[in-house]
This record gives sequence, C-alpha cells and structure tokens, in this order.
Amino acid sequence: QTLEDLMMNDAQCGGADTLDSAQTGRPVVFGLRAKDGCGYRSLTSTADDFDATVTYPMIFNVSAMEELETCPDFPQTRFSNISIAVHNGNLEGEEPAYCSSWSDVFVFSYTPTFFGEPLMSISYESGSSDTDKTLIDNVMVAVDTAPISSATTKVIGSVVDADDVHVVCEAGVESRFQVVAYDESGNRIMKHGDADKLAVNVMETPSASYFVENAPEPGIYNVFITYAASGTFTLQVTLSNNTIYEGTVTCSGSMIRMMDQLNIDFPEARFEHTVVSYNDDLYVFGGARSDKTYLDATLKFDLDIKQSSMYYSFKRMVMVDSMPEEVFNVELHLDTEMLISSGKLKEDCSDLRFFTWEGDSTLPMWVEPSQAPAGCGSSSTSVWIRVPGGMERFWMYYGNKQAKSTSDASSVFGDMFEDFEYTNSPLDMGWTVEDVTSDSCTPDAGYNPGEAASFYTSDLVSMTGTRSLRANIADFLGGSLEKAVPMMKRFTMKVYMYDLKCEGAHFVSPDFKVCQPADPLMGSAQYKAKLPNLDNGVGVYTSSDNDTYCVMYPWHSSTAVREHGWHSFTLRDDDEHLRIVYDEEMVLPLRAADVTTDITKIFLRAARLPDEDFSSVFWDSILITEYNPAVSSAYMEEQPVIFSREARWETVGVQNPPPARQAHTAVVYQTAMYIFAGERSAYQYSDIWRFDFESSSWEFQRPINSFDDLGRSDHSAVVYNHSMFVYGGRSPAALGDFWAYDFESKTWSRMPTSPGMMPRFGHSAAVSHNKMYVYGGYISEEGKLTDEIWSYAFEDMQWTKIGPRTNNFESNGSGDPSDAMLFPQEIPEARLSMTAVITGMEPALYIVGGIGGASMMEEQPDLWKFDIEQLEWKWMASNSLLARYDSAGALIADGSILVLFGGHGDGDFMSDAVFVYVGETGLQQSNH
Repeated sequence: QTLEDLMMNDAQCGGADTLDSAQTGRPVVFGLRAKDGCGYRSLTSTADDFDATVTYPMIFNVSAMEELETCPDFPQTRFSNISIAVHNGNLEGEEPAYCSSWSDVFVFSYTPTFFGEPLMSISYESGSSDTDKTLIDNVMVAVDTAPISSATTKVIGSVVDADDVHVVCEAGVESRFQVVAYDESGNRIMKHGDADKLAVNVMETPSASYFVENAPEPGIYNVFITYAASGTFTLQVTLSNNTIYEGTVTCSGSMIRMMDQLNIDFPEARFEHTVVSYNDDLYVFGGARSDKTYLDATLKFDLDIKQSSMYYSFKRMVMVDSMPEEVFNVELHLDTEMLISSGKLKEDCSDLRFFTWEGDSTLPMWVEPSQAPAGCGSSSTSVWIRVPGGMERFWMYYGNKQAKSTSDASSVFGDMFEDFEYTNSPLDMGWTVEDVTSDSCTPDAGYNPGEAASFYTSDLVSMTGTRSLRANIADFLGGSLEKAVPMMKRFTMKVYMYDLKCEGAHFVSPDFKVCQPADPLMGSAQYKAKLPNLDNGVGVYTSSDNDTYCVMYPWHSSTAVREHGWHSFTLRDDDEHLRIVYDEEMVLPLRAADVTTDITKIFLRAARLPDEDFSSVFWDSILITEYNPAVSSAYMEEQPVIFSREARWETVGVQNPPPARQAHTAVVYQTAMYIFAGERSAYQYSDIWRFDFESSSWEFQRPINSFDDLGRSDHSAVVYNHSMFVYGGRSPAALGDFWAYDFESKTWSRMPTSPGMMPRFGHSAAVSHNKMYVYGGYISEEGKLTDEIWSYAFEDMQWTKIGPRTNNFESNGSGDPSDAMLFPQEIPEARLSMTAVITGMEPALYIVGGIGGASMMEEQPDLWKFDIEQLEWKWMASNSLLARYDSAGALIADGSILVLFGGHGDGDFMSDAVFVYVGETGLQQSNH
C-alpha cells in the first residue's frame, strides 16, 4: 500500500494520528524522522530496519467445542497480530541517497479490525549495533468500534428466521425481535445510539405499528411490532435505508379476549349503560341492575394499557396433584419451544408469571436457563415454582413482550441454591476444603490433603449469572470442597458441570464420607469391601472410563457419552430408591436397584489420577429441594386473556351526579363526557350533563332553548365538529326525528330527515370523516328488525340509504345507484341493541353482538365489518363472549381495540370486559 492509497482511504495525512487510540476499519497513520547520534538527519536507514506490530492479547475461546489436544483450559485464540507497514519518504522507490530530500522520513500505517486494547511495539535495527533499539515499548492502543454497519448487523428472535421459514404471530398482538449492532469489521458495538437508524416495513398488508427501544445490553435494540391483519407478509428491516433482513411472517386472526378478573374487583353487573374512552381509560355511567333498579354511579376503569403491549395475552391453570400442606417447590415441565415458535412467549421466557389462585400475590419461580438441557426454549422446560402449602391450583400467565424477567432461583430455593456469583474464595461463603479425603482409600490415594486454591470462581463460563466455580487441578493439587446442608431423606439435588473432556476425577456426591486408609498390607479388594456402601456420586472418573460419565461406588461406566459443554446431573431419592439422571433424559445405572441415601452435604471432588493429564471442570447452579414422588403438576388448556396487574376500577364524580337512568347516550367532546336523555321508570329524560375528565366532576348543562319532544331513550348520539347529533329512539313510541346540539352555544336545532327512513330505536350510529352511518334497530311500524345502513352527509345535509335496497330509483332518500350495496353479498342478521363503532386507517363500520333472529331475541355472537368505500360486509369472528346485547363499548389503543362491558348474555347479566381487535385496516405508529 502506497502513501497515495492511504490518502485516498481517508487517512489523516494532514496530521499524524494519536498512538493510544484507534477505530476499527480506519487506517492509523503516523511518522518518524531518523536522526544520527549528533541530531542530524539520517539518510541511510530503510523501511526494512523497522519491526513494528500491534499485538492483541490472547483470549479463551469458550465457543470451541472440538476435541481439545491440551487440557485443562479452553483453547486460546489471538484476535489479531497486525504488522505495521513502514513507508520510506522516497516515494519513487529508488535506493535512499543523500540527494533524496525525504529519505529520513518514515510513515507507519495499520488498520485495526478488532476492537480491544492491543499493544503497539516498534523497534529499530541499527546498523552500528547488534541489538535492536526499542522506540515504542508495548504502548496500549484503545481500539473502539467503527459506526454501525448494515452489512454485518444482525436481526435475531423468534419473529424472524434466517432460513425464511414462516413465523407465526397474531394480528393485533405485539411481537418482538432484536437487532444486534456490529461494525463493518464484524465487531459487536457495545453502546447504544443507533435506534433512530432502524426502520421496519411490512409488505402486502396494511400498515403495522412498531417502535424501537434500547435493550438492557448495550448495542442491542428491541423492536416491538404489531401486525395489523392476518395473512402472510414480507417483513423488511432496514438500517439507514439499507436492508439488513427480509423474511416471511404468517399471522393468524386476532382472538377475542376477556379482561382477566384476577385481583381486580369488577363492579356489579348492569345493562343499558354507556361507556366512553378518554386517554385509553373507560368511563361507565348509569344503566340498570339485574333487579331492574337504576344506577347513577360513574365508574372509571384504568386499564393500564396505554400501549397495547402492557398486558399478558394468555393464561393457563396449573394443577398440582398430592400437594403437601407445607410450602413445596413444584417442578412444572412446560413446552416453551412451542410457545416461543408460535410467538406467544419471549425467547428468554422472561414474560412467564405465576399467581396464587386468588391473585393476591405472585409465586416465586425459576426458569432453568436456555443452555440447560431442560432450559428455556426446550420442549420440556423445567420451571420451579414455590407454592404455599395446600394450594392445589394456581395461574400461569405469559405473552407480554415488554415484561422483564422475575426468574430468581434464590427466591425458590433460598440457601439451597449455589450459583457462585461472587469473587471471594468459596471458603468465605460457607464451603470447606477437607484435609483428608479421597475417592478411594487405597494406600497411594489416602491422606490426600486438599488445596483451597484449587477452587475459585471464574467468569469464563456460567450457567446462570456471570460466574461459575472452577475446579483446577492443572495448577493446583485439587481436593474436596463441600458445604453442609440440612439432612433430607427425600431430596432432589441438581448440579451443572461444564465438561472440557479432560482426564481426572471430577464428581459430585450428596453423602461422601471421609474414609481413612486401612492397613497397607491388605489387598485392594479388601479395601473396597470396607468402604462405606452409602457413598454415591456421579461425574468424570477417567480411571474407570474416559469416554462416559461414571457412577460410584464402586466406580463404573454408563451409557452417557461425554461431550463438551454444560450438562446436568440430577440425584433424586424418595427414601427407598436413588435415581441419577443425566441431562434430564438418561437414567444412569447404580450398583444395585435398592440403593438409597440421605443428603447431608454438597461434595465436589477434583483429583489428579495416576498417569493422567491434569484437568479442570466448572460447576454452577446447584440446587437442593425436598422431593415427594407423589407430587406432580400439569397445565390446563390455554385461554386468551387481557391481564394487567395494575388495572383497576374506581368510582369517580360522586358529587352532584345525574339522576339514575338507563338507555341514555354518552359522547366525548374535548375533555368531557356528555350524557343525554335516557329512561327511568317510564320517564323519558331530555337533560344534558357534562362530566369533566380532568376535575372528575359533573355539571348540569342548561340549554338556551328546548323542545317538548326531546325526551327519549334507546336513541343514538354522535359528535361532529362542535355538535352532538341525536337520531331516533323511543318515547315510548319509536322516533324518527333528528337533532343537533351545539356544545359551544348550548342550543338545539332540528335537523332534516329522510321520508324513506322509518322511525326506529335500538339502532347504532358512528361517524367517519363528514358522514354519520346508522345501522339496524327495531322499526315498530313494521314490527321487525332492520339490517339497513343509512348515511347522513353533514356538509350537504343529505340522507342516503346505502342498503339493502329493493329499488335503486325510489325518491325516498335512496339516492344514486352508485351509493348502494351490490349483491350478492353476505350480510349480518338484522338486530338491535348491538355495539357499533367506526375505526381504522381505512375506516370501516364494525358491529358486535345484539339480538335478532326469527324470535328477535336471539343473542348474536358475531363481529362484522362494513367497508365504507367498497360498501361490502365481511364476517370477522364468532365467539360466545360476543353473544350479548344492551352492552356498551368504546375504542382504545388508537382505535385498534373495542372494549365491551356488561350487558345481557347467556340468560344472565354481565359485569365482564371483552376486548375485540378492530385494527386490521392499519395501525398508527407508536409514539414510544
């Protein structure tokens, strides 16, 4: 590389770079001028006289899983050893000469490709000396990462797949993936600052909603995405407008969900009440009880889901068979592999939660980590839950992509869990090293004093946390490390060992006895006959078998083949039989079928064996808990829910509320809810009340004018601009009049009606842009329910019957044939007392529930969408939770979720809240 090349490669040739700092992928350039002993320019040196390098330190390659040639450590790898190029001032390349004016100038350059703290060294071979002269001696260079690169940055998570396999998600329910930042040289960037450069595009679907936030680990970004509709789409992730991932996503339709009532005191059941939303809180007023008495309470439902992700989406009941009367650690085997692959559970299982049956408290739990054989992400993940005595059932929740992990082994096992998360010596943490212990009591192995320095914590590998215990008999003598535990006759002890596949004796035991050597004149067989027959253990014992894990005593091999990495050994005794299980699956053979023991200690042995190389292993995450073979657990069928621990009901506006009533309307204008009309004991109200959301207070609104025929119930009311528009209802006869109330002037105005629009009540109305749409209801003059849709244009004050029409050319308000629904098309059953809203990026009318059918009293369990542009109905869902009438609902989450509360259903009166996703025409971007 020439100096001209360096200059073209963005090197700072106008000034030398600093020697103690650099950036990956960017050339570093500096210079030296040669002088002789008298300080004059030296023109006789050449570039070959210099030896210049940047050397990175050796590191342990923990990821190496190949057969090691040297024990006991992981293989060491040097990131890089960079030779620094030396350029002489003679640019033409001729031999240095006194007439070459820059032959005493030497320019040094190198380009670091790895971040870290390498050492720079430069030496010079003097022609007048046999020794090199050191110019720069191991100066540390702080090499930082280069800016984030779209060529190397990675996208990971269950919502994406590098092999372009379809990933399952649910429309309207948040998913998550992560972006891991790398620079152009492939170095992990260990800092945040690039979130605003990431963007997501979902093709072949209405707009999805997403936001990016910094993950707890530097250089990683969480991307939360909610897909608007069901179907198969292409997901594209870009970094600074460059594509870093493109794959396929398949989303199912959204499930109908009930607000889970665990730990939430729901109000009494009611019907013909009203519900509005303000800042995603629900406000309920009035209605009637099941005994037909009237309500005047104003209720606020704080959903605590200002964003649609702040809740759990699924729950299951967990049943425990033969639960003891005392607190017990229950092990639940959960198929987290399936839950993660279906997009329901986070990749690290951090959104798992367990609650008591009553919901008054959470249950401490620990999910075995992902690298464990039964860890998070496996088909049979071990989840340990500390359950109060006698509790035979409790709840499990999951499906919250923003939840933080509460998995904590110490909260489950207390002092009976050891994860070595400290830098102190284990001897400072309750462990002891025995002076005289041995795995066998033969003369050459007896009196083997332990060396405490053999056991220390290390951050090279870990099962949980960041540290583990290293048992090192390469640099130290080894020995026996133990910690006393309360004696248990029935117990489970699980330990994790990182096997480097070296030689030696590394095993764990719950009962190992200190044995003294017998008379050296006895034979070895007689020695073994005198050994305690309750000594049991498992691990590595290469004098017995170098290829499999061995069990004692006496030592014998098994069918469990040794492999690099973490492995679990579980010792379980029910006071009749001891079982030792390897990696959750393989039961290792014991010396006899009736072996049993009591646990009294955690005993870890690290010993050199004759004629074998020295070695090391790592131990971590040792747990001990009571075992009861009669206790078993199982989880029941999955239930889609909305669950938030912080959601709550409260009574507001207790001073001077409106009179109790039912069948009234409620609308929102600016920062207030307005109640109009309604019925009580056959009296038809015509009053207006204003509830201020900010002050939580009621105020009666006295209109400037009034009319005798304003009183009504079962009518509709909507807001357009600064007015409330009221249509129809009954008083007690069906009404077909149309009114406008101006909020600012407090005046009523009579509005035009259509001659073809029969009086009706129990209908619904909603607004889109500059039109009001009226659907359904009961037409008393005809004695039937209607399935008509009418629109009213506010600007030209015209009514239009959208359909169904029997004659497109009638002069009764039918309007232009192009404004009519086209047939054939499937339409919903005619009904009344349903809930209707208009929402979406491409607005559509949604109707839910109501009563209809041949008897006009059949509960309708369905959700329908009417496309306002295409004038087409589409069936969306059927669910028993929707089978209700005289309910009320409102939109939250930027109009993507309709929440229904109360009503009649299944022959009963309801007090539940049901969430219906209605955002499939597109979602607004989150404001995170």
